[in-house]
Amino acid sequence: MTKKLISKIPIGKGVYGQEIYIPVLKMGDGKPILTLICGIHGNETSGLFVLYSFLKELPQEFEGTINIIPSANPLAQLSNFRIWIADPLDLNRIIPGEEGGSLTERIAFQLFNFVKNSDCVIDFHVDQDAVVPYGIFLASGEEDVQTRSLEYLCAYSPQYIWVIRPKPKQELKYFSALGPQLCMEGIANFAVELPPPYRLKDEVIDKQVRGINNVMIAMHMIKGEVKLEPESPVIGYRRCKRADEGGIFIPQIELEIGKQVEKEDVIGEIICIHDFEKRSIVKVGHSGKIIAIKGKNLVNVGDELCCVIEKELELQKRIEEIRTKKLWS
Repeated sequence: MTKKLISKIPIGKGVYGQEIYIPVLKMGDGKPILTLICGIHGNETSGLFVLYSFLKELPQEFEGTINIIPSANPLAQLSNFRIWIADPLDLNRIIPGEEGGSLTERIAFQLFNFVKNSDCVIDFHVDQDAVVPYGIFLASGEEDVQTRSLEYLCAYSPQYIWVIRPKPKQELKYFSALGPQLCMEGIANFAVELPPPYRLKDEVIDKQVRGINNVMIAMHMIKGEVKLEPESPVIGYRRCKRADEGGIFIPQIELEIGKQVEKEDVIGEIICIHDFEKRSIVKVGHSGKIIAIKGKNLVNVGDELCCVIEKELELQKRIEEIRTKKLWS
């Protein structure tokens, strides 16, 4: 039977001398090392339900090591905010951190130095407007690490994959996220955006658990055959339509996740809360498959209303090749 070892990544002591640390649940020993992370943003908790179900079904014996980090940003998680408000830095924008910096910078430094010894890292996040999960492929680092990351992500078998290339101006902010920095270190990794907990159905959780098991098979940690979803994932760039005005957003009722929309299609309307008159018609900015759409809500200028995946044809061909030839075998 595989033993569980609970350890701590020490960060330091806060006010009144309380210990601040990142908890780690370690199982197994040696290589390869698979690390599963939740809570880089403190209010993103859906990954905890996936990790709980994964542990219930984990085989008693496997090769290598599994590290589970349930609370990568403990102070932000404690306050149930994306960031820790006393040190308002986004942990996933300051990797690799600074050893002698602010508390959040120290968390980033210790977290990164721990996980960069892994052979594969899966980082769970939450998209508050998503209904189905989607993967994130970080196109950073050398070609070999990109290839390994894409192969493991294919084995995970999500329905949609968002490609981040942290070079264009609109995606430069992601360069100091965990994923791209791991890629620069040669560590295969990908992220998963989950729906919020109230939308996290049991079948969605079960699919994520199968995905993790598939990755373990691809890493030769357990025996078996990678079980892919029947349809290839749609891979491409995430294009978001943001609100140009504030008010009540009312989406088109026929819109749903996975629906193909074309540029200039109407996706909803915004109503002024002062006179309750229609303020604007909202049209999608790019063609693609819808991966997230805001429900009826009060929105501000700049809020994301709808996100689509605009297919990237070259990567789509690579996905088909990986699935057909089972390149992780």
